[in-house]
Amino acid sequence: MKGNAKKNTKGLLRFTTILGFLFTCFLCQFTYAKAVLKVATSGLNSDNREAIYSVSHQFEQLNPGVKIQFIFQSDTKLKGGLSKLLKQQNAVDIVIWHSGERLNDFIEQDLVLDITELWNDKQLNNQFTSINKDIVMMNGQSWAIPISYYQWGIYYKKSLFKRLAISPPENWQQFVDMLTIIKQNNIAPIYIGSKNLWPIGAWFEYLNLRLNGLEYHNAFVRGEVSANSERIKEVLEYWKNLIDRDYFFEKHQGKDLADGFPFIYRELAAIILSGHMVKPYMDEQIIDDIGFFPFPKIKNNIANIQVTPVDVMFIAKSSVQQEWAKKLILFAANKDVQTAFNAKIKQFPVNKHSIISNSNLLKEMQTSLNQAEGRTYFYDREVKKQYGQDNLEIWKAFLIKPDIKKTMIKMEQARINYLARNKESKISKE
Repeated sequence: MKGNAKKNTKGLLRFTTILGFLFTCFLCQFTYAKAVLKVATSGLNSDNREAIYSVSHQFEQLNPGVKIQFIFQSDTKLKGGLSKLLKQQNAVDIVIWHSGERLNDFIEQDLVLDITELWNDKQLNNQFTSINKDIVMMNGQSWAIPISYYQWGIYYKKSLFKRLAISPPENWQQFVDMLTIIKQNNIAPIYIGSKNLWPIGAWFEYLNLRLNGLEYHNAFVRGEVSANSERIKEVLEYWKNLIDRDYFFEKHQGKDLADGFPFIYRELAAIILSGHMVKPYMDEQIIDDIGFFPFPKIKNNIANIQVTPVDVMFIAKSSVQQEWAKKLILFAANKDVQTAFNAKIKQFPVNKHSIISNSNLLKEMQTSLNQAEGRTYFYDREVKKQYGQDNLEIWKAFLIKPDIKKTMIKMEQARINYLARNKESKISKE
């Protein structure tokens, strides 16, 4: 009996010891479990992923209590599903996104965390110029951190221009003369891809800016300008002139913007109006042969405005990791972090104390931006979603059949529909 009692006691002790060990392990695991920050972004190309992973790795090393988890989606998918994602509890904490109406729309839906107190406490006004601070402000409050920007302009192959004895134009007549020479050499002068609609907007935007100026263009974006006006007609006339001369790449309907650079390299097309976000799609072996020039001026009395989109980082109001999220966006605002991040993606850091990458293309863009008298942030990002979509569809049809009268009628109807929707929305909110 005594032997059995001793055996039972020893067995109980072993069981208790094992149980205690397992419980201790469980507590250790619980104690050292990391918080997870979910970051949504459309960075699908290798340069963007590498840059994003590099920043996140640095942050995790400095903050061992957190792990960053990425939600990578295509640009189209993220645009279509982000609102739903932001409305779900614990679905996303931070979004790398677009400034302008794209950001403002989510602010108006009460889906973005107000970071005004954080902005003021950390004196972020000292890190950014006024034009870049304004882009993340709404109703006197701060909503996001600007992290990167780039310019839309015209890319070309330097060796082709040299062979044809042409130079980057400074005005519209020089631009048309240049396109004529290219056409005479059996090369499509202008590549454009209309499979995705948004690149088309850059052509209307730049023509409107060069002919009518920034104030008028902004009024157009807000739906305050009738498409029946002579000034809109003039924009379409300039555009039609290029289309009628067959200056645009013919098979554009099945092509994306990024598809254009192989055509440029192979001299099947000569120029492309694009933003520098397509840099990862450029062939590294001949990138030194790619040049850049700004969209040419048309009227001397119109200010030199450049289309310059800004990307931002904001915190979802539904985030359950808001304190960690605040630490991450502050980290992304740092001048050294922005220097390294933008060097990898070959764009401009927004922090005014950061250093711009030593890239020939960026130097050419920087020269252009230094001469600019103002900025817009890209039509597709500035306009209300449905109104913008309607106009882009209309302009795609215009590229195929440039009927100015019918296009103006359709644009005016799109504007009337937008104003009616906007009025109904205001009434419902009241």
